[in-house]
Amino acid sequence: MGGSGMTAQTPQPAMTLGSILRTRWRRIAAGAVLNFGSALAGIAAVALFTHALTAPAPGQPALGLWRVAGLGLFLVGALFGLGMVSQSLIVGAGHAIVHDLRLRLVRRLMATEVETIDGIGSARILSTLTKDVSMISQAFNSLPFVIFGAAVLICGYGYLVWLSAAYALALATVTVLVVLVARRLAVRAKHHRRLAREADTRIHEAFEALIRGRNELRLSRVRRAAFLRDGLQPAVEEARRQESTADLFGVLTSNVVNAAVLLTILAILVLKQGLGLGSLEQATAATTLILFIRAPLAGLIGSLPHWLAGTVAVRSVDSLALAEQAGEPPLPPAAADWSRLDLSGLGYRYPARGADAGFAFGPVDLSVKQGELVFIIGGNGSGKSTFARLAAGLYPQQQGDIRFAGRSITATERDWYRQHVAVILSDFHLFQQALSADGEAPSTEAADRLLRLLALDGKVRLAGGAWSTVSLSQGQRKRLALITAILEDKSILILDEWAADQDPEFRRIFYTGLLPLLKEQGKTIIAITHDDHYFDVADSLYKMENGLLTRIRGGRHGSPSAGLAVGKG
Repeated sequence: MGGSGMTAQTPQPAMTLGSILRTRWRRIAAGAVLNFGSALAGIAAVALFTHALTAPAPGQPALGLWRVAGLGLFLVGALFGLGMVSQSLIVGAGHAIVHDLRLRLVRRLMATEVETIDGIGSARILSTLTKDVSMISQAFNSLPFVIFGAAVLICGYGYLVWLSAAYALALATVTVLVVLVARRLAVRAKHHRRLAREADTRIHEAFEALIRGRNELRLSRVRRAAFLRDGLQPAVEEARRQESTADLFGVLTSNVVNAAVLLTILAILVLKQGLGLGSLEQATAATTLILFIRAPLAGLIGSLPHWLAGTVAVRSVDSLALAEQAGEPPLPPAAADWSRLDLSGLGYRYPARGADAGFAFGPVDLSVKQGELVFIIGGNGSGKSTFARLAAGLYPQQQGDIRFAGRSITATERDWYRQHVAVILSDFHLFQQALSADGEAPSTEAADRLLRLLALDGKVRLAGGAWSTVSLSQGQRKRLALITAILEDKSILILDEWAADQDPEFRRIFYTGLLPLLKEQGKTIIAITHDDHYFDVADSLYKMENGLLTRIRGGRHGSPSAGLAVGKG
């Protein structure tokens, strides 16, 4: 059944800032309506104060001081109160959106195949979860300035059109010029943000190398110098240069707004004094209005770089092509008695990288009975770890079939199958929390027995469903990882050279004590190993070479050396 592991995913619409906004549109819309009310109150206050400060036109009654004061306090209160409520709604919506986005990204990562995540790389994923989400957060944090600035601008234009069409045209002309210039600057800033984002990924890669290679760096002054000179420093310099350039365009945008305000006032002066358009009261009101809308306009224009940077970040997130999952679907009950696990014609090829055509694994056939203990040997690069990932269901096979408990494990069955498998790979992660098969805290008594068996009882204890510490040596961490896997009580255990970091005593306990004990409990164990002294413990022995699996012997027949002789032939 070739390609049974591959699944055609329904194309998902591209993620955009707009699509993210729509998840909280009601709250944002309510905030926008209140923002318009706040803007109207502010414009009305400007009109009232301007009218009160200038001499009334002939035939117009003068407003009393206390009447102006009372109405002015009401308008200022409305400006402040409506603004506070609207901003709290919009700010709350922005934070909720970022909160939802973080959880959504984590869920998408957990729904994505390990194969895809390995292809993306941890540096790029960490950069997305930190830098990109931060940039998106900054975009939504600027949302109150965008909405209030737009509201003030629209209401201000309306008032200015009523006041003087000529003055409104002057403001509109300058505003259009400002927007065009600001957009041009923002596009340039967006370009540099994208380059800075690429440099950030390289910085994360360098940080990973710094942490993982700390011993090698500590031992070699030459390597430390080369790491800084050729690895980290160029990426940091590139990020600094691109971020500085992007920020410079942001500062220029603010200066454009300041210059535009003064140019608009100059235009009104020319229209009033040079062309005689409008009265003194109208010119004063227009000037006061322009000064009032300066800050909201600056906030609106100044938010453009954040929105364009957020657009870059959203595209970066979307380019990861993570799986979409609405939720964890219910799974059928686990198979208690499943008789056989059959791997038939299992094949997989890694993607080509440059001149490297990509390692080809398989086709591989393997049949394992429930409760069987299988050893697999093989040299480095022979395909043993690929086999472990395929057999565990972590990588989808590109050809062949996995049959388990009478079912063909297709893409829809794979997660159910994985619930029967525990695996410890060379790059395992040890979680602080320990879980039983039902997701609850495992038995403390069972944990204590295993801790004593593997000599960890004086170093670690299980309390409240969590290990007291995971800060242990590599060998101790592997022992604790094995205990954690056993406590999960899954029926299949796959171990990738588990004993490689253990001293001779713990190897003996592992092979002659623990593995037979697990076998007696009905567990099926597939162990990748090099320990030829213990090959006679296995029910079956296989050798992996160049991506192909060869049976050396089955059962406990003959000596290990005889089996190896067959493998060499």
